[in-house]
Amino acid sequence: MKILRLLTAPAAVLALTAGTVTAAAAAPARPALNDVVVLGAASNGQTVQVHPGDVVQINLPPYRDSTVTWLSSVPATTAPSVLPQTSGSTDPDNTAHATFNAAAAGTSDITWIWRCAFPDRGSACPPFVYYLRTTIVVS
Repeated sequence: MKILRLLTAPAAVLALTAGTVTAAAAAPARPALNDVVVLGAASNGQTVQVHPGDVVQINLPPYRDSTVTWLSSVPATTAPSVLPQTSGSTDPDNTAHATFNAAAAGTSDITWIWRCAFPDRGSACPPFVYYLRTTIVVS
């Protein structure tokens, strides 16, 4: 799991490094940018903690085992009031993507399904799918 931290310096620190600034001339403080948490298939079964305002992205490329290729559905949220989905798509290379915004304190799962799509010649897809999930705790 990679966490990309986007940081900004508070206006007060900038004011101190730029010299003396009167309160009337000081720029209003900019809020810090939120974190972007990038997840993949390895996050299955894990619990990830984020903060309100953070963005959660999940990218799921096709998975190849010895005789078949598995494709993912577009990930979905189980609690849209906590973790609303802002986008979801599948690329031409069959990589599924979804983006969610941590909107409110609470817990939501991000769920997806792996299904067999491309068996090798002489092989058949198994008669089952895999149900996967990552739990997101917003606090």
